[in-house]
Amino acid sequence: MAEALVLEEPRTLVHRELALPEIGDDGLLRVEACLLCGTDHELYTDAIAPGFGFVPGHEASRPWRPGAVRAGEFLHGEPTGDGEWSFAIGRERHGAFGGAFGGLVAACCVHAARSLAPGRRPEALDARFLRGLPAGDARVACTSIHEGKSLSCVSVDVIDQRGRLATRATVSLVSSDVLDPLDHDGASGDPPAITPYGDGVAWRNPPGVEVPIITTFSPRATARGGRGIGTSIPVPWNEPGNDAEAACLAADFCVGPPVAGAFPDTWIPHPNPDLSVRFTGAPVADVVTGIGRLEGIDAGLASVRVEVWSVGRLVAIGVSSSLLLRT
Repeated sequence: MAEALVLEEPRTLVHRELALPEIGDDGLLRVEACLLCGTDHELYTDAIAPGFGFVPGHEASRPWRPGAVRAGEFLHGEPTGDGEWSFAIGRERHGAFGGAFGGLVAACCVHAARSLAPGRRPEALDARFLRGLPAGDARVACTSIHEGKSLSCVSVDVIDQRGRLATRATVSLVSSDVLDPLDHDGASGDPPAITPYGDGVAWRNPPGVEVPIITTFSPRATARGGRGIGTSIPVPWNEPGNDAEAACLAADFCVGPPVAGAFPDTWIPHPNPDLSVRFTGAPVADVVTGIGRLEGIDAGLASVRVEVWSVGRLVAIGVSSSLLLRT
């Protein structure tokens, strides 16, 4: 699905979610900004009347990346029927502590949950990573546990090839049709100071530790200050409407750096066994940044506050725990 402003009658633009077109061998162009010309004003005011109920704007702007894939293709996910999916998760998508990268698993959960609530947008994710998910095909089983006028809630189980439960998540999705399109800046304040991705510091493997996702996602350190430590990644697909999946990747990436930074002279394994994210609905651009702030560590249990930003807009907020393990 894609978000659009539909000119339904003169001087009346209405926010809608529209199905993406089938594109064959062509590419999709995601519109980040649209310039205005005299024709747009004439259409808006009914000076030109082609018939209403259309998406205006013909001077669109959006970078196009040749060879980019859809989100489902990047996640290697295929529906198998009855609310179940299969995701092929290779070793290149593993993190530092054994098993698949939690942000990728969370993104798969959101992507699969959409199939049980078509037309609704993800509002929340709560994931518990119960055990490391090994390389191979993961079975993702979705169950609708609530379907209301405004909100759907889907339970998602991620099961490894040996039939063991690896992750249990819930995903809530909201109907845009019931929402009053009000906006407010809230208390998030000005966007944090984020270094452009090209000027960021590339992540490196810790001594003696292999982290395959560093090669796969190319994370870079792009912010440090009172708001926390920022990690930016390029969004690995160029498809509108999958902003929540991208936010999951950035949210999980930013959990580790502030925990590791608390003890810079000692490598301590610090996996995060959970991730809770609330999505604002703001779209992401080509790069998304997660900012993690360490709220405290008590007897080896760390709590991290998470913000996800893109092009100056808050995309998601969340929280995660980290376990500082004895070696």
